Amino acid sequence: MLRGTPDEVTRRILDAAESAGANTVQVSLNRGVLPHEMFIEQIRRFAAEVLPALRAHEIVRVPIAEEVPA
Repeated sequence: MLRGTPDEVTRRILDAAESAGANTVQVSLNRGVLPHEMFIEQIRRFAAEVLPALRAHEIVRVPIAEEVPA
């Protein structure tokens, strides 16, 4: 579960992607018990404040592949 400031959420997602060597991530947003308008606002904030950093970031190495003996 990701929560926190946009910078914290961005960092957590990028850390996980870097660790996995994943250049693509799948994000699922769950409304839970949030009122509709509050949920929509969270989606807008994610799109405006987190997504641009994720799109700009490029994974250049796959750590697990470096651990496999040749």
